[in-house]
Amino acid sequence: MLKIKNIYFSYGEEQVLRDFSLELKAGNIHGILGANGAGKTTLFQIIYGLLTASKGKVIFPDKNFDASQIGYLETEPWFYPYMKGSEYIDLLSHGNLSFDVQLWNKIFKLPLNKLIDTYSTGMKKKLALLGIISQDKPVMLLDEPFNGLDLETVENLNLILKELKKENKIIVLTSHILEVLKINCDKISFLNKGTVRKTFSKPDFQDINRYIKSDITQHSESVIQSIFSQ
Repeated sequence: MLKIKNIYFSYGEEQVLRDFSLELKAGNIHGILGANGAGKTTLFQIIYGLLTASKGKVIFPDKNFDASQIGYLETEPWFYPYMKGSEYIDLLSHGNLSFDVQLWNKIFKLPLNKLIDTYSTGMKKKLALLGIISQDKPVMLLDEPFNGLDLETVENLNLILKELKKENKIIVLTSHILEVLKINCDKISFLNKGTVRKTFSKPDFQDINRYIKSDITQHSESVIQSIFSQ
């Protein structure tokens, strides 16, 4: 289990995370739902070690665990210029001798012999996903993994996540699209104003829409009504 306890983080005077706590279990897919700017990416960067919390701590499964055992998919993946897709996968899969890139690419259908600079946005996202999968890390942080994917790849990724879950990995997905999380997750935590407002288990997923509406849309609803009543 990976535990996040009482995390605080700010960018200058802007408090992004406040008293954020969460427990992430192996063999589970945990979703984090929040609007753009809610702190989802900041949380992942703290877990991965790119940022340091001002308060609180991340407790890994054991004392020998470190960031090298985490696979982190960024919302907008970055690639070295003048690199081919095959070179990128070779770099990320280094040390995982069991990874069969040709077999996996029957699913992703990428032109791995071409420069990544020639890829479309969706192809780059698929390449980044393939790279994370190739690492076979026990913890997978997937920041908006479905953004930019075509319908076929979305369905394939749903299937892949189910199989990765069976391998007892800790998988965390972020999204601002609720339905994506409902399909894949065992639990969904609603992040608002830098903290977990509520965590829902699968039997309670039908209550999420109502909770969000009561928690964050009341003010917006009144403003919208006033605009259209003028």
